[in-house]
Amino acid sequence: MDDMTEVKVKPCSVDLFQEKAFDHKNVYKNYREWRGRAVIINNVSFDNNYHPDREGTEIDVKRLESLFQQLHYLVSRHDNMTARGISQIAERESRTDHSVYSSFIMVILSHGGENTVIGTDGYHIGYDQMLAHFEASKCPTLKGCPKMFFISACQSPCRKCPSSTWGIGVNHTL
Repeated sequence: MDDMTEVKVKPCSVDLFQEKAFDHKNVYKNYREWRGRAVIINNVSFDNNYHPDREGTEIDVKRLESLFQQLHYLVSRHDNMTARGISQIAERESRTDHSVYSSFIMVILSHGGENTVIGTDGYHIGYDQMLAHFEASKCPTLKGCPKMFFISACQSPCRKCPSSTWGIGVNHTL
């Protein structure tokens, strides 16, 4: 990794860790050897005429992978996922046994619409559809644990898209 993409995490001091980490009222217990799983979904190439490829995103992904590894997360990367593929990854992660971890991270880098992410097939998946997989009833081993979701996706209509594509979002969401 060259200097442009290098990320370095400086460990906190023992004193700071002991002062803050054991404040159970205000701090999550997130100090197991492997903090948890970090899932990165990076959509670069799109199979439709409405969404241009997202060039340059590789640098962001390399930085995220490095950061999460340094923070002791097990990183799993998925490139160029359809809307259904994104949903399947979320569902599979929700069924994974996370009991040996302290937290969970999901990052999605793609195009988007209003409260949606766009898969490489041009179909939308709503944030609420993805997050529903991680409710305590569907993902009991993450109950009470931090679940962090980072989505980098433009939320405005694509200028090249026909207006009918951006009509009622429910009709175009998986």
